[in-house]
Amino acid sequence: VKPDNQGNPVDVNKIKTLAVNNGIPVNSIKVTTKGETFVNLPSEQIRNKFTPLLQAQESSNKVLNVKSKLPTISLIRVTEALTPNEIKEALYRQNGNIKALMDAKSNLSVVFTKPPGDNQDYHQIALRVSPEIRKSIKAYGDKVHIRGSFYKVDDRFYIKRCNRCQQFGHYADKCDHESPEVCGYCTEHHKS
Repeated sequence: VKPDNQGNPVDVNKIKTLAVNNGIPVNSIKVTTKGETFVNLPSEQIRNKFTPLLQAQESSNKVLNVKSKLPTISLIRVTEALTPNEIKEALYRQNGNIKALMDAKSNLSVVFTKPPGDNQDYHQIALRVSPEIRKSIKAYGDKVHIRGSFYKVDDRFYIKRCNRCQQFGHYADKCDHESPEVCGYCTEHHKS
């Protein structure tokens, strides 16, 4: 929910009351420093039920639906150079649980593959998958089969962190240069 014309955020207690009175389960409600209010709901079906109610109550505020990001995972300790198509094909052909979900139109895409860097032995591979595929892989012990080997899978998270002041929530190009520079190794006041 966007803030009103004066920049005031919507009243969180009004959202909570609306949800309770209409039997809507809410995971969380967060207000950003810009006054934007995010209401995290358990499913798209619940969101579709709650959005019109919220729009009717908050007519002076713009209510937008934000799609959830798909889970991103990493394949761990991959020694073989594989193209994105080879990865998708191997996951499809050698993992029955993933094949069934891909046949049912669940999403699986390769975000990137990177060769080993200096002093590294393994390729970096990141995949974006549907929540159903992620649950299926987790149920299978967080392992997938590719070309006669199995690889461990870890969740991949993206966190904004400034390499200048080491604080979270922004990058160095947006850093307030009034704050002191902090080394990421020793925490002294100099560049890393």
